Amino acid sequence: MKKKKKKIIIFIVIVFVFFLGYFLVNQNSKQEYDFIVVAPKDLSQEVNVTGQVKPLESLELGTEIGGRVKDVYVQVGDQVEAGQLLLALEDDDLRAQFFEAQATLESARITLAQYQAAAEVQKSKLEELKQGFKFEEIKIAKTKVLNAEKNLLDAEKNLENVQNKAEVDLLNLYDDVEDILRDNFLKASTAINDQIDDIFLNDSSDDPQLSFLISDSQAKIDAQEQRKAATQALKELEEDINEISSQTNFSELDIFMLNSKENLLVVRELLRTLNNVLNSTINLSSTLLATYKNNVNSAQSNINTALSNINDQQQLILGQKVTNESNISVAQSSVNSASNALALAEDELTLKQSGATKEQIEAQEALVDQANLNISSQRSQIKKSQAALDSIEIKLTKTKLSSPLGGIITRQEAKKGEIVSPNASLISVISLNNFKIEAYVPEMDIAQVKINDLAQIRLDAYGSEVIFEATLTSIDPAATVIEGIPTYKTTFYFNQKDDRVKSGMTADIDVLTEELEDVISVPVRSVFEEDGQKFVNLVEPDGSFSKVQVKTGIKGNWGEIEIKEGLKEGDKVVVSLRSN
Repeated sequence: MKKKKKKIIIFIVIVFVFFLGYFLVNQNSKQEYDFIVVAPKDLSQEVNVTGQVKPLESLELGTEIGGRVKDVYVQVGDQVEAGQLLLALEDDDLRAQFFEAQATLESARITLAQYQAAAEVQKSKLEELKQGFKFEEIKIAKTKVLNAEKNLLDAEKNLENVQNKAEVDLLNLYDDVEDILRDNFLKASTAINDQIDDIFLNDSSDDPQLSFLISDSQAKIDAQEQRKAATQALKELEEDINEISSQTNFSELDIFMLNSKENLLVVRELLRTLNNVLNSTINLSSTLLATYKNNVNSAQSNINTALSNINDQQQLILGQKVTNESNISVAQSSVNSASNALALAEDELTLKQSGATKEQIEAQEALVDQANLNISSQRSQIKKSQAALDSIEIKLTKTKLSSPLGGIITRQEAKKGEIVSPNASLISVISLNNFKIEAYVPEMDIAQVKINDLAQIRLDAYGSEVIFEATLTSIDPAATVIEGIPTYKTTFYFNQKDDRVKSGMTADIDVLTEELEDVISVPVRSVFEEDGQKFVNLVEPDGSFSKVQVKTGIKGNWGEIEIKEGLKEGDKVVVSLRSN
């Protein structure tokens, strides 16, 4: 019996030793891994689709907003490059709004800084109330009051200086107005009384007549009526000049400038009509006709210069007013800030001298809460001001019309000075080649692509080594369902003409949707997800690794993903695990 019991005990010991050895062996086995060292690199993202080459149609272009045409930079037959400016609308009003919005945003930011400083003062004041005050603190508070008083005086003096300078700067600009108006009158008078004098008989009467015969009777009537209008315009120009005196205020000068511009436009319209009249003369000699045309063209040039001068002066005055308003606003904010700082310093001194009661502490806590509310409210105001500025900036970009592709201008109907409607077709451009590519982008990818994205095209006929460049020019707003999947029709234009391109060819398209330089990225396989959060395994100095949360960005073309937060250059990230 004892031998049997002894054998059982020996068996149990052997089994225990076996399992203990197995456990220790497995404990000592190490889990190995492959890792990469994080370093900045370039990353690009593409959308890949298949399309088909089709014959090219003319691309119709127009501005997204309406307005008056300022300049047209191309004519029919001109060859243009992708991105080249074709047309610009007048943007003076928008620019003035932009400067004003900039000043408003800057003022809002200054006010926020003031609120934040005031909040810190209120918090410090609350802490001091709770802790009580020493003699040294009271002495410091008195010094703060003295300094605050000096700062307020300095701020008030600066405001006075800024206001004086603003008035002088504006006065200097308005001082030039009389000379400009006199020059405008001189140019108009020279044009009417000298340069086109021989074209009319009874020039300044109520019944001026052309001094020669023309074949266009309506043009004759228009010219004679406009000559009468020009006489009245010249008279009004002279009357405005005679009314200017040392007592004339800025508002009256603004009206005189507007009147001058309107009267100059009357004279310019007469000169334009005379150009048409001279093209339909009957009995003029070629020498006299050439003289008349030269005189009319010279007069037109002078009137255009006068209009340009007055436009420039109006813009200078407008810009100066915006600048003055901004500078005065900033200076006034400094005065307000200094005044508030003095009031706070005085309150602080009063409290430190008298000590704090429970009611005072509660009141101060309310002031801290109010200061925090002011900060929150002002931050919202800054967001609104920034949004307004961004909106105006977007509108400014929409006053410019650029070609989305390189090609030839086949139609140009815009005229300088005319008012155009939003999205009206003004210019047609056709690519240097005669083909486009149509492709259907799946719904899951359409958010990544946008107009003017560049694309690399590989045509099946020439293999993957031959690459053509193209630009995405349009995206259909409505989806097209193909095999049950919503897709969006996109159109690409070849950037260069190539005789190898044929209609009907199948094209593999790589659209470059985003390109980043020097960003932190890791292989996609090293990123894993838990509970909606993304993580990587980070190698520690002792060789172990730990889980680190990261924020990801775009996925690159070669299996890598951008890391926006969580990693830095030099970190070691596990990309695969293996066990011995």
